[in-house]
This record gives sequence, C-alpha cells and structure tokens, in this order.
Amino acid sequence: MRWLRRIGEETEAADRGLMQAIQAYFPQMPVPQEKPGDHAFEQAQQNANQVDAALLELRQLTNQFAGAGQPVQPVLGMLDGLEPLVKALGMPLYEAKWKLEYAYTWMAAEKRGKRWMPPSRRAPFC
Repeated sequence: MRWLRRIGEETEAADRGLMQAIQAYFPQMPVPQEKPGDHAFEQAQQNANQVDAALLELRQLTNQFAGAGQPVQPVLGMLDGLEPLVKALGMPLYEAKWKLEYAYTWMAAEKRGKRWMPPSRRAPFC
C-alpha cells in the first residue's frame, strides 16, 4: 500500500505549500498545528494490508483444498469472518476484492459438485 502512503505524503505537502502561500496574503492567520497523536491514516493502511494478506492466504488455501480434492466450505466461513474488517475499511475496492474472493471460493466448491449452499450464501453477489 505504498501508493496510499504516497497520497498521504503528497496531500500533506500540498497543504503545507498552500498554507505558506496564504501566509503572504494573510500574515495574521494562525498556522495550524500538526496533530501528533492522529494515526488514523496509518491504521487504515495497516488494516488494508491485513485484508490483502488474508485474502491472499485464503486464495492459496482454496487452491490447496481444491487441488487435494477437499471441500472448500471452511474457507467460506473464514471469508465470512473477514467481512467485518472489510466493511470497517469503508473502501469499495476492498469490498470488491472480498466479493471476488468469495465468488472464486464458491466456484471452487461448485466444481467439486458441492451445491448444498443455501441462497443466503449467494447474497453478497447481489
């Protein structure tokens, strides 16, 4: 997620440049203080990295189970457990990644002839 860090850095640099330009016209305007304890961006980046790593691990697990002829339904349960973290990110990209992985795992289950999943399991694709 280096691109997220870079976006944050460029945004901060642009804000600093804007404040310097404004100071020439409004010298009495106070300079905003940096928030030393505000690490929301870093936390969001860490959560996004965690979701990416979990999705990769679940993809590998799905491939391993499917390749060995084992049922992949446990991976669907793990994906269900990952959903709250994905939703907490509030980023459509990660919801799409999660849904894509869910679809991939579901298709792997279908290939094995395991069509026992109720329609409620298919709801995330609507």
